[in-house]
Amino acid sequence: MSLERRGLGRFLRPIAGLIAALSASQAAGQDSRFVASDWAEQSMIAGPACLTYPQPWEGTWTPCDEATHEAWLADVRRWRDERRIRVGLSDARYRDPRVAWAHGAFMQAQAMVEDRYLYDPATGRYTVDRYLDDLVARFGGIDAVLIWPTYPNIGVDDRNQIDMLRSMPGGIEGVKAMVADFHRRGVKVLFPFMMWDQGTRDPGEPWPQALAAEMAAIGADGMNGDTQTGVPLSFSEAADAIGDPLVFQPEGTPHDEALSWNLASWGQYAFGAVPKVDRFRWLEPLHMVNISDR
Repeated sequence: MSLERRGLGRFLRPIAGLIAALSASQAAGQDSRFVASDWAEQSMIAGPACLTYPQPWEGTWTPCDEATHEAWLADVRRWRDERRIRVGLSDARYRDPRVAWAHGAFMQAQAMVEDRYLYDPATGRYTVDRYLDDLVARFGGIDAVLIWPTYPNIGVDDRNQIDMLRSMPGGIEGVKAMVADFHRRGVKVLFPFMMWDQGTRDPGEPWPQALAAEMAAIGADGMNGDTQTGVPLSFSEAADAIGDPLVFQPEGTPHDEALSWNLASWGQYAFGAVPKVDRFRWLEPLHMVNISDR
């Protein structure tokens, strides 16, 4: 016997309609016409369609007006408010004065340890002033530097990434003095770490703890997570545990949740003619995105 003949249909139809309405409402609340739902596919927020010219087969172009702009702004503001709640975003780490330097580290260079402006093999000394003076002369200088001691040597023997750092001229003490020279010029220093560093010498403790201790020993300010789409929280917690918090910067696009502890990231974007809004700066304005164009 059908529900209609039982007389239940007249009770279930309104309920089904209510469920459908609620589902549509929730979907509309989560979605945006301008923000891609998949973080891995889109780290930039598009503007309204009126900013781009359609192809001939796509119809006529409608110019932007104030109403279009206001509708776009309302959409992305609503999405931001809801997204921050859904991922539990917190700015507590950004407010820590020990790592607040990242907010203004707009210019960051990457230096290979073989850079002849950074080290003079004839005298056996690091030449930080020479390196920085060259950058000042060329484009005004930098706020932070990412020093890369691993490529291309890692893998030729069983030395791990920490061993590669210790193999730099002067060992730990020499590297520590070099970092101090950068600090004297107001430049923060980051080093990379590679979670793909497997099969080399076992550091004897978990990588988060081993790397936190190594960075504290040389006075470094942060670490770049090579090939990582978000540095795990365990690395921040390991640095915090020894009283030496670090700024962690993944190379890849982090998950929205990781913005709470990844205070910076690389923006490896493809820029078109129409400007877009950075997803992570929109979610957390204190998050620093350093644009990387190879």
